[in-house]
Amino acid sequence: CEFTDDTKTAVRTVAVYSDGKIVPNFEFSLADTPCELVIKHGLQEFKSGIMDNFHLDHMAQQMGIESYFGIPLKDSKGNVLGPMAIMGRKPVQDSSLAVSMLKLFAFRASAELERMQNEKKLQDNLHFLQSLIDSIPNPVFYRNTEGQFLGCNVSMQQMLGKDIEDIVGKTLI
Repeated sequence: CEFTDDTKTAVRTVAVYSDGKIVPNFEFSLADTPCELVIKHGLQEFKSGIMDNFHLDHMAQQMGIESYFGIPLKDSKGNVLGPMAIMGRKPVQDSSLAVSMLKLFAFRASAELERMQNEKKLQDNLHFLQSLIDSIPNPVFYRNTEGQFLGCNVSMQQMLGKDIEDIVGKTLI
């Protein structure tokens, strides 16, 4: 899961697998859930009794969750990105395998989640920069050291009478 806002009180799932199939992603509040404890205190193990301990966690009740193992996902700077959990409908006697797997997958999931967030920031920045370039009324273009066009503004496209796809990558227009 990853946080949906700066208050870090709600999360959106990134990948959910249940009952032999991939479940569509969804958002939920962290309040009164075991995930909230993961965010605040780190690794959490509940071999049984989730519904007794978290009676306000309606999602866990609806899914019939009995056991829960959660760990915070952290970026390369140690900031918590959200929780990762393994849940079961039956009590667990020996949690060592579940905890070991959770730690192993959390490391990789943290790196991927951080990569995805950085990619989104990059795309947002590129969109912002393109909007700025497009607001310039005169034709503007930019090329790499080999002379290939990397992009241009709308004025340049209109002047040439070509779409951006017909410009990018070319050395001559």
